[in-house]
Amino acid sequence: MDSIAKPINEKALLALLLIASSLATMNVYMFNIAVPFIIKDLHLSTSESSLITTLYAVVLAAGSGTYGKLTDRFSARSLILIGIALFTLGSLMGLFSSSFPAVVTARIIQAAGAAAIPSLAYVVPPKYFKPENRGKALSLVSTTFALMGGVAPVLSGFIIQLFGWHGLFVVSLLIVFIIPFVVKHFPTNVAQGEKFDVLGAILFSLAVGILVLGISLNPYLLIIAVLMLIAFSFHIRGKNAPFITISLLANKGYRNSLLSVFAGTSAYPAALFLLPLVLKQGGNLQASLIGIVMFPGALIGSLFGPYMGALSRKYNGRIMILAGHGFMILGALLMAVLQDMPIGIGIVMFIFALGYTTLVSSAANVVPSTLKKTEIGIGMGLFTLLSILGGAFGPSILSRFLSFNTNFTISFIIVIVMSVIGIFLILATRADHSQDDLNRHPANGLK
Repeated sequence: MDSIAKPINEKALLALLLIASSLATMNVYMFNIAVPFIIKDLHLSTSESSLITTLYAVVLAAGSGTYGKLTDRFSARSLILIGIALFTLGSLMGLFSSSFPAVVTARIIQAAGAAAIPSLAYVVPPKYFKPENRGKALSLVSTTFALMGGVAPVLSGFIIQLFGWHGLFVVSLLIVFIIPFVVKHFPTNVAQGEKFDVLGAILFSLAVGILVLGISLNPYLLIIAVLMLIAFSFHIRGKNAPFITISLLANKGYRNSLLSVFAGTSAYPAALFLLPLVLKQGGNLQASLIGIVMFPGALIGSLFGPYMGALSRKYNGRIMILAGHGFMILGALLMAVLQDMPIGIGIVMFIFALGYTTLVSSAANVVPSTLKKTEIGIGMGLFTLLSILGGAFGPSILSRFLSFNTNFTISFIIVIVMSVIGIFLILATRADHSQDDLNRHPANGLK
């Protein structure tokens, strides 16, 4: 039973989720741009500098699933305040950091807090909003993540130019201004559910963390990650209340939708990693012009998120996921053909970004509809986790390929294959999952 709580102001709560999501997303992408400047100021090697982004991704990915599961035991307000506190502490430490260990420590603490934000942004609407408002809220959350991913690199360049890379930590500190509103509007009711599986959470988080390190740094670590996941699978089979239930993993509609999202969230950042290389070599553009070419199309495509989300709620959501992958395939194909024409790539970037926005906005509606109410916390936590892993996996695959073959056309084909896999995963879902998930789980209805 849920404890009695005051009525929720959904508009205020959604606004807070979107503001927090914006700052958390910008924090990821802004520091990717800042790495070369940090290398210069702190006299770092390339391997040292990679830890600034890699360890952040490790903690962010490992924490996202855990925060989602914790919503079954703790209030959303308590979890978001813990996240903001850690995020703020890391930002303060980073603002005054002057050494490599200090920067890395600050980024790790930031990530420990930031992990709460995307998880809660996807968990809170299905759990606390009225059924008719959940789908729109989730589409806006997905659009915000996509939009800020395009805005942040451009904004980062201006901040670094004016204030240096320490100025990026000041932007992150802006999150403290929403604390009074979080206290006022975030839900305080707590579901008195099953006992939290601490060992399962530790095993799963370690496996995810090592998996990210294996993807980003050393492929041999993937073996350890697999062994950890095997140990985790044996653990949950013997638990009455495991961290992740067997029934959730056996849910084909949920599983295939999740893996299709992973394919798309791998393809999009892979293309964003590839395009600057293509524009610099094929178009002979300076770094400043590369951003100008890529940004408008990505921005306009992202702004279509709410409309694509609305279409996914009006029609079959899985068809919209397929459409998203289709737009991404078309965009990547056209960019491969136009790789020597920067203006053409800039125009086509709209199609590719539209596809990605359609995919994530539609998936944010489809995935909750495949879950029982008791599975929303961990189910949407894993949705966030797979999205984060895709951001590491896609660029890593392309960087490893380009290290021994600089054929950009084949690189675009790899991006296309990722989305093709995503399409097959959706098509492989049973027909009884494809349209009326809501009849099975009406409590999660998304309008």
